Amino acid sequence: TAHDPVPGSCKTCFAAFDPTEYGPEYLTLSEGDLIEDVDPPIAAEGWAFGRLVLADGGRSEPAWHPPAFAR
Repeated sequence: TAHDPVPGSCKTCFAAFDPTEYGPEYLTLSEGDLIEDVDPPIAAEGWAFGRLVLADGGRSEPAWHPPAFAR
């Protein structure tokens, strides 16, 4: 749909997210983090899939995150 993220596009996180209660397949987010969209392995209602763009230009492993925390 028109609202689906485009793989490779980036968003900035504006709120912290602690995924402890969800598991290791979810990103830990801090305000200001840059998140690169990645094609999800499966469709998941209410979750986005992406990876953190690290300060050194590297990328984290792709994982789920709440889409409302980044724009």
